[in-house]
Amino acid sequence: MRTVCFSDSKKDRLNNHLSPYEYLQMRHRCVSVALHRQDNEKAANQEWRFANMVYPEFSPTASLRAASNETHNGVWAIPESLAQRYCEFLDPVILRRSVATQTANASSICNFGKAKGRTYDHVLIYPVADMASWLQDASTDLKPQTRSKLYVAITRARFSAGFVVADNKINELPDTLSVWKP
Repeated sequence: MRTVCFSDSKKDRLNNHLSPYEYLQMRHRCVSVALHRQDNEKAANQEWRFANMVYPEFSPTASLRAASNETHNGVWAIPESLAQRYCEFLDPVILRRSVATQTANASSICNFGKAKGRTYDHVLIYPVADMASWLQDASTDLKPQTRSKLYVAITRARFSAGFVVADNKINELPDTLSVWKP
């Protein structure tokens, strides 16, 4: 059984030459983070691998959405000291655990739970401690609710997802995250 993401189910089914039976046989777990130019295949594959790492026990998700011309794509580690500059550069939607979380100034700030079901071009995620540990080591065990919120946060992004990381932890991150530099 394949898992796919649809932006418009009937349109995507027809564009990808799926019969109604094939369409019904698919699981529809939607991840919209990997919309990229076709010449940026390496970054797109990196993003899908990253999003799929949250739930490794499930079959990998793939996107049937069209490629985009967006220039800033991927999953990024944003040093905490550069978070405000990143917001000025992209105007991402900031995703956080609660209103008590200190964030950079942005035009839109949303809690993880309120973001569910929405899609944004770019998101900047302020991870809780367990999520930050998972970013350093994906084998870190996450509580089910934390894992779910992490997955929701990552998959809200249409083009890029950034994680705010403490400046002193930036060098401890694996290669799955590129460090953003202005």
